[in-house]
Amino acid sequence: MDWTSLELKLISCTNLKAFNFFHQISAYTVVSMVIINDNDKSKKKQHHKKHLQRQKTSIQRGGRNPEWNHLFQFDLQRETHHLFLNFDVRLDGLVDRTIGQVRLPLKVLIDEFSGVVRLLTYQVRDSDGKPNGLLKFSYKLKGKINT
Repeated sequence: MDWTSLELKLISCTNLKAFNFFHQISAYTVVSMVIINDNDKSKKKQHHKKHLQRQKTSIQRGGRNPEWNHLFQFDLQRETHHLFLNFDVRLDGLVDRTIGQVRLPLKVLIDEFSGVVRLLTYQVRDSDGKPNGLLKFSYKLKGKINT
């Protein structure tokens, strides 16, 4: 690995939809670095997920377009082949629930990094795979190791 840390700034989500008729949306995002291994023991592929690092934003109340501008720092002291960044957009309430998710292979972010802060937008998908807003974040890699 050529980098020691990932600095990620979660900026916002736009056009979130949730079925909360009585209150406005109060949303936060849990960002985690996970290892996902595929096991082919049967006809169905099983995904085993292990959370390595997990952090969350503050709760933003009152709308479909929450803005967090929250800075995260993730340690990159391991192999990145099965490593993913997982963004769970969640509703705050009596029972918190995930209303959308973005999952990115960390290797793709590392391979596309050119030395400057990158701004990215990804489609948020609900549990059925349907679009539910856009997630915007920026990132940069730090601590270049000469190999």
